[in-house]
Amino acid sequence: MRKAMVAVALAGVLGAVCSAGQIPGPEKFAYWVESNGSPDAVVAPGGTVQFMVYLKIMPGDWVVQGWSLALCHDGKVAELIDPFPDKPAERASAMIAGTNAATMKNGRAPDFNSVSVYPNAGMTQGVVIDMMVAVTLPPTDKFSLLKGDYRAIGAAGATGALTFCEGTLGKPPVENVIVVEGNSITPGAQTGGTITIQAQPLIPTIAAIPAAAELRADKAATVDARVEIGLTPESKAIEVQGWSYGLAHENAKLTLVDAQPSATVAGLNGGAGPDFYSINKTPAGGAGVTVGAVVGMAPPFNVIALAGGQSVHTETMTYRSAVELLEAGGDGPVDTKLAIVSEVLGDPPVAAVISVEEEGIEFAQKTDGTIRLTPVPAGGVLRKFRRGDANNDGIVNIADGVWILSYAFRGGRVPPCKDAADANDDGAIDQSDAILVIYYQLLDGPAPKAPFPNCGTDESDTSSDNPEDGLDCLVEGNGCA
Repeated sequence: MRKAMVAVALAGVLGAVCSAGQIPGPEKFAYWVESNGSPDAVVAPGGTVQFMVYLKIMPGDWVVQGWSLALCHDGKVAELIDPFPDKPAERASAMIAGTNAATMKNGRAPDFNSVSVYPNAGMTQGVVIDMMVAVTLPPTDKFSLLKGDYRAIGAAGATGALTFCEGTLGKPPVENVIVVEGNSITPGAQTGGTITIQAQPLIPTIAAIPAAAELRADKAATVDARVEIGLTPESKAIEVQGWSYGLAHENAKLTLVDAQPSATVAGLNGGAGPDFYSINKTPAGGAGVTVGAVVGMAPPFNVIALAGGQSVHTETMTYRSAVELLEAGGDGPVDTKLAIVSEVLGDPPVAAVISVEEEGIEFAQKTDGTIRLTPVPAGGVLRKFRRGDANNDGIVNIADGVWILSYAFRGGRVPPCKDAADANDDGAIDQSDAILVIYYQLLDGPAPKAPFPNCGTDESDTSSDNPEDGLDCLVEGNGCA
């Protein structure tokens, strides 16, 4: 039976020149592969990994004159890179460069070194060290013969084997043999390896992103902060089934005005929104807001598709300063944080997780938001209000007239925005303002002075903190911040 092309080639060179010495058995030889010292390698999708083929020759009174080998791989998982597809000599030199075989003949390559590459199947090598049989290879523990670079082409998580194969590669097929004194011996140990393509990670992210870096600390101005959930660029694509989290703020510095779903979330399920959706603006455990959502709770179990690097805006929170800072009083800017928290707010505490394939996955990256509270400039600022809205409920009607009369004549509550209660803009709050509002509402009388009916400022004032007419406007929560 024909054992290998190397044995035939060597026999042809040697002719009858064979030693009468002892012929070793298969157990005296071993082939194996390694990548960075291990038979198993993990490579990123699309990445490359190098394997080296090694030979061991057990001690004894024999020498190796050549060898041949065939190393197969799973073409669905990896492809073998051919450094010189159309140049056999250059390929053979390149694939032994840096190995022991490259300098085994007195510092030079062997006389005969043939390497074939089958990108989707494997590689073969045939070596005759010295055609004159003057140079041979003595026993050795670890001798590198050949190297191959593999590129991962399979699906993430796939594993493929590297095996020393027989009767598969080459025409005629190359076998795994060691040549000793003209005899071909199959190595008793032929240990392959594996290539595993790294599974793409799932790295969900959540971020609180203020629309503006600064917020005027006058207890009136507001700023929105959007919450986005997403994936890092290297993350695998997912279908989001739901999410939950807590967003904490410093109660002494910020007041939560409102929390609403984004347009994207509100538009889920044909505009009905998530099948389950909860926003708690007064959770147990501290100042903040908790959110819980399940996109679909019944067939067809709708989801939100996200690819690596994508994010989706889920909620918008609106805040205003809980403190008043004044430049005139020597106050400086103050930073305050919006912190994504898990199992801190709520009863029971709400976890910061994203639901994927029926599992709650913790957000691997949490990005907090920072808002800088800036003091009111010296001289104050003009604040927006709606003229005639004495009770600060966002509309002008008969109730505002009653509020003005109660304040002016019965010691009633002070209008939140005195400038708004001055319906005729004469610098005073009295019966005439109430009459103007009531007549406007019921008897087709004249409308309140500007700003009306929309929010605006009174440009005749120096500022709402130091107005010319003495009427201030500490507006809070009427939509005119």
